Amino acid sequence: MSWFGLLVLLGLAVFGWFAFRELKTMESEILRDIAAKNAAPEQPHDDSDMAEPVMNVVTPVTDLPLAEQLSRLISAQPGLVQTDLYARMSGFNRKQIQQALLEMDREGVIRREKLKGSYRIFPG
Repeated sequence: MSWFGLLVLLGLAVFGWFAFRELKTMESEILRDIAAKNAAPEQPHDDSDMAEPVMNVVTPVTDLPLAEQLSRLISAQPGLVQTDLYARMSGFNRKQIQQALLEMDREGVIRREKLKGSYRIFPG
């Protein structure tokens, strides 16, 4: 086998390893989402006893862009940990959220403080 063939084989092995890691990460996120949905069974809907909505809970509005949704959520709950955002913004994948938060931090819309393996996020 020539050197070129060996390099190609090595490159394929490295690519396969990174692809495997990404797939395992995606699998664990999906399993975590499924477990969270199964842990909280739906309550029967009863219109006769309408409770007042809780004011500190922000529900994402799907018509708004991701940055706007993130900005509203962060303003409502300053100090929120970035990893907690992934579960709350389940309509978007993790990479989209990370990229949007990085851009918002660079623009000064939000402020991120390092917290172990994540960030604590505050309004800018």
